[in-house]
Order: sequence, then C-alpha cells, then structure tokens
Amino acid sequence: MKCRKENQDHKMKNTDEYEQKHTKYQFQQNAKRMKTIHIEPEKIFDCTLATRTPKQIAFSGVYAGDLLSDVMGHAREGNIWVTMQTHKNVAAIAGLKDIRAVIIVGNNQPDADMLSQCECENISVFTTGLRTYEVCGMLYEYEKKSHEA
Repeated sequence: MKCRKENQDHKMKNTDEYEQKHTKYQFQQNAKRMKTIHIEPEKIFDCTLATRTPKQIAFSGVYAGDLLSDVMGHAREGNIWVTMQTHKNVAAIAGLKDIRAVIIVGNNQPDADMLSQCECENISVFTTGLRTYEVCGMLYEYEKKSHEA
C-alpha cells in the first residue's frame, strides 16, 4: 500500500506541474493573440450608456450569450458581453470574468441593482434596441478594421 500511495503522490505532483506549465503556456499564447482595441460603442451603433462609467472602453473580443453558466465557462477576460439579461447576476459574472462592458440588446432595461454593481466594478453598461446579431456584426467589423490598421 505504501508503494501505491507514493506512486499516486508522484503522479499527482507530475499532474500539478503539467497543469501549471500548461496554464502558463496558454496564458502566454493568449497574450500574444490578444490585441486590445479601444472603442466607444455609441459611435458605432445606436446605444446609450446606462452607467456612470467611461464611454471609451478597451476590449479584446466579444462574447454573446444569455445563459449565465455558458458565459461563466466561455467568456474571456477583456471581452464585451452582449446579452438580453438585465438582473444583478449579470454584474456578478461580468466582474468575475473581468468583462469590460455589457451591451444589453432588444430595448431591455437593466435593473438598478445591476447598474450600481457594475458601477462599483467599473463595468460599462450600454443599452440598445438592436438585436444581438446586429450588435455582434458591427463589433466584429470594427474589430476587423482595427486589426488591419
């Protein structure tokens, strides 16, 4: 039994070392690919800033989704989040994932709790009457032009 336990400990140590190296490698690769872009959404499409936060934001990609667990699992640091959700949990997840801004589509209006929490965490919240598809398309075009410049 002692031998088996030592072997398991050795495997665990190797697994932890692998995970640390792999995580460090992934971070380095993401940093190389990530290019931060500065944007003022109000200049790209019809929207309104709902928080008392900066209009100009720096971002590195867009994530669109309304299922909170999906956003938690797949959105990346520095993303803009496009959603129709308007409750306080949006602010919690945006803060957890270090999302730069939330764009609420479909003329939905954010809850007061969500706005105050986003302001505390310096997350800009915009509202628009456009659909998710339209907003994502416009952000994609803007990002594409920024990469070409």
